[in-house]
Amino acid sequence: MGTLKEAAKEYTPQQVKNIAELEFVDLSVNFEKVTREKADGTTYDLNLIRVDGEEYRVPNSVLDEINAILIANPNSKRVKVVKKGEGLKTSYKVVSID
Repeated sequence: MGTLKEAAKEYTPQQVKNIAELEFVDLSVNFEKVTREKADGTTYDLNLIRVDGEEYRVPNSVLDEINAILIANPNSKRVKVVKKGEGLKTSYKVVSID
């Protein structure tokens, strides 16, 4: 054990990453819809996948684009998600890679 000061310096808050951070996404990965609580006590729903022990958020627009890919090619197995912009101006493009 160390000091509180040392622990504080090493601390990084737990954050949910974004699916666009992955090199590719296997479409057979488990998907979860979870409810989380904010610091003020309000709750929100979150779409998640877990890859190598890390949580990645899946925006609804990404689900919609994956659905369109699967309609065009039901045999798609992997996709790449590309994120553009920040905050409310964020958009996502999903490309089938096989």
